[in-house]
Amino acid sequence: MSHSTSETGHAVNVANFRKLIEAVATMSGTYNPTNPRLTLNELQMLENNAVASLAEVDNHKPDYLNAIGERTAAFEP
Repeated sequence: MSHSTSETGHAVNVANFRKLIEAVATMSGTYNPTNPRLTLNELQMLENNAVASLAEVDNHKPDYLNAIGERTAAFEP
């Protein structure tokens, strides 16, 4: 993952989620949630989806910034 905890916003949330998953992974045998959506495998899949979503946002950021630049230029005096 290219994001670190020094970043802001969603990247920090994903990094902190990874820390949570790492902590849960060390609890082998003692972590047994009753909700199947909270199993280690499910949490890892959710993290993978979050990382993929961050990458998709990063891929679209240049288009977003270009659009802002074009709008800014269009309204300059």
